[in-house]
Amino acid sequence: MKVSLSYLSVVFGLVVFGLMFNVESDAKIESSGAWLLDEENGGKIKDASGNGIDGEIEGDAKFVKGKFGNAMEFNGQDTLVLFENEDPNHAFALHRDKDVTFMFWVQPHDVAHRGIFWTRGNPKGDDADRFNIYSGPGETFGFDYREVGGNIHGLIQGIELKNKEWTHLAVTREGNTYNLFHNGKQVSQAKDPSPKLPETASWMISGRPGFIFLGFIDELAFFDAVLSKNDITNIMDNGLEIAALSVEPTAKLATAWARIKTSK
Repeated sequence: MKVSLSYLSVVFGLVVFGLMFNVESDAKIESSGAWLLDEENGGKIKDASGNGIDGEIEGDAKFVKGKFGNAMEFNGQDTLVLFENEDPNHAFALHRDKDVTFMFWVQPHDVAHRGIFWTRGNPKGDDADRFNIYSGPGETFGFDYREVGGNIHGLIQGIELKNKEWTHLAVTREGNTYNLFHNGKQVSQAKDPSPKLPETASWMISGRPGFIFLGFIDELAFFDAVLSKNDITNIMDNGLEIAALSVEPTAKLATAWARIKTSK
């Protein structure tokens, strides 16, 4: 059976429109910080949310092919990104005394204990006033935090994190309850019975002294809301640019069309 080019164009257009509609229906949220990590060289990583929370790259920075566009490569020795802030609204998501979600793609390149996020800007002094969000030892992931006074709050640990494979991780906090989503599936929950969150506004990707991350990180985002499983899966499947950052439907359509064309 012969099919005309115009017929195929109409069908293809409907598919794209359907993609746009599905993405739009779950994207009624605003990011309070988003880093696509699509840069091509060192210097800064730009906040794509429009909130101006840019990060300063330190050490040997490289950018490689990521899950969506580029990803940042951390060398396990001196690569980090510093967000030196004074505004508490620009602090790491989990330092904010509200319901929040943060998510990212990660690919560790060894099984040693490494800090993926070290959420205070000054690595010197006592181990306090921070979240430690880490990989290892072994093929595992976890996170905890210490109060300003140093008391530790153990939250989630021992979650599978495969070496040299991309994994999407999302953490939500509603009240004092934390939920972890692993590749879109909820896998763990923890309650913090007596919250006393860190207070510092500066934070780092990688950066923990002696435990610098080794591997790739892509598509990091904060949201001042508890995202649903559908929201998290939508962003994981379609990327931040389509699912959360393009406000106008026409912008989503243009991005979706471009990604479909380049994926051929």
